[in-house]
Amino acid sequence: MHPVPTDDQEAILHEIRKFLTKSVDADKCMAWEKEPGSAVSALKSSVAELGWFGYSAPEDVGGSEAGFVDLSLLYEELGRGLLPLQVINYMRGVQAVVDLDPKCSLLNNLTTAEKTICLSFDEEFNRLPENYDVKIEGDAVYGRKCYVLNAESADYHLVAAKEKGGLSLVVVENKDLKFQPLKTMADDSQAHVDYSGAKVIARLGDAGNGKEAFDKMWLNQRLLALSEMLGSMFCVLDTTVDYIKERWQFGQPIALFQAVRHQTADMATTVTACRHLTRQAITRTVAGTVESTEVLSALAYVGQAYKKVCWAGHHLHGGTGFVVEHPMHWHSERAQSYCIRYTPEAPFLKAITAKLLD
Repeated sequence: MHPVPTDDQEAILHEIRKFLTKSVDADKCMAWEKEPGSAVSALKSSVAELGWFGYSAPEDVGGSEAGFVDLSLLYEELGRGLLPLQVINYMRGVQAVVDLDPKCSLLNNLTTAEKTICLSFDEEFNRLPENYDVKIEGDAVYGRKCYVLNAESADYHLVAAKEKGGLSLVVVENKDLKFQPLKTMADDSQAHVDYSGAKVIARLGDAGNGKEAFDKMWLNQRLLALSEMLGSMFCVLDTTVDYIKERWQFGQPIALFQAVRHQTADMATTVTACRHLTRQAITRTVAGTVESTEVLSALAYVGQAYKKVCWAGHHLHGGTGFVVEHPMHWHSERAQSYCIRYTPEAPFLKAITAKLLD
């Protein structure tokens, strides 16, 4: 993928954008915020019919076998179009299963959205698999996972846990689990989950040998998050440019004021940098040509830049950008949430420093 998408990729983007423009707007987002489950009901079937749930899955399990670059374009448009997070997170669950075991029998129902799956990895004070406390004993999971997206509504949970001195990735059904719902900034339906002997119904890989597969899968999740962030930044920039052309003050559009132009130019420069970093990280990862800090640099920079672009957009919108009827705040909320979950700055800067000093 080049900095400018190919004609085929542009055609994909156009169709995705067309659907999202028709299906998602501020009024619907506000209604879905009041009743989170209604977003899933309204969109899940339509998105599944478009093939987005199984976009990169094998054809024999109902997928389209799209490459990761085209998949990243899809997620870019999901960020731009503000597809509800509940739906995006179900899609992420399917993608994780595809990455871990593309022949998993569960995919037949997951790619059609007849069944849904969520990702259950983080613990309250542990984000690194080697520090997990949750364990698998026999064919059951014991322990507590935290900040699980779509935990209560998903049919299955994909759990990463300790087993035989290593890491295992297993699937359990959402039966007899105990939940502690959480109130979050992005209203993305999180909960802490207690697995008190939850029965394993499927294994993705060999017992205790899942660390390498987990790392690859989670890197892909991070890269898709970068694509979502990029699409959201495109939307914030475009919305802001349109607004400053229409908003008049002192007898002229505020776009004519030098300070406004400087701030908008800074936003555009930042978005351009994020575009290059994101697409370079994705294409080099896919091609296997990562040489140094390309991916780490993208993960360290793009999330923080996303927050800054959103804040500048709010600033230039004035009071308009802060009312709940305006879509700006949904982008900003996602920026904060995604930075915490997918692109925490400190560990990536630490890794970059270690590579440079090596």
